[in-house]
Amino acid sequence: MALRSSREVFSLNNDFITLNTSERGGILSVGSASGITILEYAVDPSGKVPLGLQYNDVEFLDRSREFDPQRLRETEVPFGIVGAATNGIFETNWLHRVGTICPGDKAYMGPSGTFTNDASLSGFQVGVFVGQVSNNPGLVLFKGGGFHRELIDTATKRPIFVNNPADRVFIVTPGFVKIRVDEHLMIQDRARLP
Repeated sequence: MALRSSREVFSLNNDFITLNTSERGGILSVGSASGITILEYAVDPSGKVPLGLQYNDVEFLDRSREFDPQRLRETEVPFGIVGAATNGIFETNWLHRVGTICPGDKAYMGPSGTFTNDASLSGFQVGVFVGQVSNNPGLVLFKGGGFHRELIDTATKRPIFVNNPADRVFIVTPGFVKIRVDEHLMIQDRARLP
């Protein structure tokens, strides 16, 4: 779990889709695929424009067989609209810590959708750290979440894996921290783009 339930959401953007499976709690940036504007966790944040914190998990789900209504509210499917929280206070562990993070430090967009206290990685401020990092190391799922299935290609008769668990990509995190995400800071930084 990358986003704890103690959160205050002031503003949520539901205008864009995401293509890949991923865990909630990281900072989404604006990208494009085949001329369509999408949201993604940017592997390299330099030059990427942040939009907000990913609010829901994105997994491959067969919604007709999902019996847990709470899970349906917290999960989206790839190529579906994903919620991006543009304003609020959240407790997340999508962190790329450089040195010590103190309350009041600026939060910047880091690599692979993480929050960082190092401005040299992207230069885009997305908020402010409200608390200190809890010493609770773990992993967050960058991509490859949800079930997988095996299909047989009719032409080659070879198996094709869709969302193979062996393709999962994890990011090591130092622990949880409380962050205030602020869209006004992101808009000011976007104005600097050419």
